[in-house]
Amino acid sequence: MIRLMVIVLSVFSLMSCDKQQELQQVVSDSTCYKGKLVLVGICGNAVVQVLDDRMPASFYEANWKDESTGISYQKVMGNTNYCGFPADLKVNEEFYFRIDPPTTAPPYCANCKALSPTPQLRQYIQICGNK
Repeated sequence: MIRLMVIVLSVFSLMSCDKQQELQQVVSDSTCYKGKLVLVGICGNAVVQVLDDRMPASFYEANWKDESTGISYQKVMGNTNYCGFPADLKVNEEFYFRIDPPTTAPPYCANCKALSPTPQLRQYIQICGNK
């Protein structure tokens, strides 16, 4: 019985180490930045707040006001990767991301043309690792 408990605890310990190593790899990768989803609009329009001081200021807007709500946000950008952005990411959830060059949307990617207010600066945001 004790031997079984030792094996079970060892497995859980290894799983915890793997998750921690993945997070450390994401953080140490200089192309991944920490951000937070602050607004989700219609048709996949998302606004991401930059929480990482390493990101160049030219990639985001220092201050932006959502004219539909009157709420102001700091260090935010819009997302142009409508179909590749995870739909299960919740407002106020923090995650790691990178900025990729825009690519052609896959043929199965349908996006409506209605737009929610977003910052003028928009980036092609890809999630780093498993959010």
